[in-house]
Amino acid sequence: MQGVPSPTQVWMSHGDTITSVPDTYRVIASTEDVRYAAFRIEGERSWGIQFHPEVYHSTDGITLLRNFVVGICGCKQDWTPESFVETTVRELREKLGDDRVVLGLSGGVDSSVAAVLLHRAIGKNLYCIFVDSGLLRKNEFDSVLESYKGMGLNVKGVKAHDRFLGDL
Repeated sequence: MQGVPSPTQVWMSHGDTITSVPDTYRVIASTEDVRYAAFRIEGERSWGIQFHPEVYHSTDGITLLRNFVVGICGCKQDWTPESFVETTVRELREKLGDDRVVLGLSGGVDSSVAAVLLHRAIGKNLYCIFVDSGLLRKNEFDSVLESYKGMGLNVKGVKAHDRFLGDL
């Protein structure tokens, strides 16, 4: 709770609560209604909270999260999006070598980011398949497929909307 004023405001959006704890638990934060809002376990590097530090309503949530990530877990604060990309591409290249990879694309952010990172790592050895399931917006399949091609991805578009929608 270093750097967190007392009292502070936190968001507890649930009705459940911890009503008792073992003798080794030490209360480090409480509210009028919740005795064990935060606790630590004596003799361990373990803590627990019963509120949401990540939401806007927890006014010192960022400080709490930073204390945990940096102070307790020992994570460095030298991460940048660029360093993440460099490290990930290097690790993929080392792990995959000359292997070939087939990747299914949904058109969403997760598979698209995975495709770009893999493409940077293994280039032409990445084969992407983008399936039109019929669940995208009107004309979105063609638009997204062209975007993938514009990024230099080796991608095959498969129009299978009739099959998908027929099986729903």
